[in-house]
Amino acid sequence: MKFTRRTRIVVARPDAIPIVNVALLLLLFFIVAMRFAQDPGVAIKLPDSAAATVPASPHPPLIITITASTAETPQNYIFFNDERMDLRRLETALMESARAASNRDCIIKADKFAPHGLIVSVMSLAQRAGFNSVRIATQPPAIPSAP
Repeated sequence: MKFTRRTRIVVARPDAIPIVNVALLLLLFFIVAMRFAQDPGVAIKLPDSAAATVPASPHPPLIITITASTAETPQNYIFFNDERMDLRRLETALMESARAASNRDCIIKADKFAPHGLIVSVMSLAQRAGFNSVRIATQPPAIPSAP
C-alpha cells in the first residue's frame, strides 16, 4: 500500500511586532544606562545655588574636581582629567592645558564640604594659567516636599 504525502507549502511573512519590541527594549536600555553614565568617577555633593546658569561655551570646559575628606578618605583630593594630583602637578597641568587651548573655560566641581582655602587656591592656579573664566559648579536647590 502506497501512502501519499499531503504537504502544504506555507509562505510565512516575517512579523514586525517582535522586531519593534526588541528595538524599543534596546532603546529603553540605552536611555537608562546613559542616566548612570552621565558623571562617572568621583562622587561629590555640589553646593546648592538658585543663581542663573551660565550659557554654554562652544568649547568643552576643563573640569577640576575637589573632594571633601570623609571617614573613609581623611584627605581632600584634586582630580584633573580623571587623574589625582597635588597642587604643584595641577599647576603644571593647567599651564599646559591653557597653552594648548587658549579660549577654554575652567569649571571647578568642589564638594560642598571641601575646605574653602583649597578651592580658592585651585581658582587662583586656574586664573594664573590664563583661562577665560573660572567657575564653580553648583546644583539647583532641592524643592522642599509638602508637609
